[in-house]
Amino acid sequence: MRPDSDYAPCPECAADNVIYRSACWRCGALLPYSLGLDGHMHRNTSARSPRERTQIEILLDTSRRLAVEQDHETSLPEETRTEPPSGL
Repeated sequence: MRPDSDYAPCPECAADNVIYRSACWRCGALLPYSLGLDGHMHRNTSARSPRERTQIEILLDTSRRLAVEQDHETSLPEETRTEPPSGL
């Protein structure tokens, strides 16, 4: 990749890819580097390689799951909600 270029060739098919992409637009191959939000180039990790989830990913997944469960509870009809019988 040329330092003054906004494009990098794919190592598999040689298609030009914008430097912020992590996978080739043409063949889907993993590109070796992509431009990160901090403005620096970072090595891309293979999607197939096992890696441990970071704490933030775990927290985000948990919050999404809780939000879905809460939406599900509020969308239930009145008859199906579990409430104690009245008059007892």
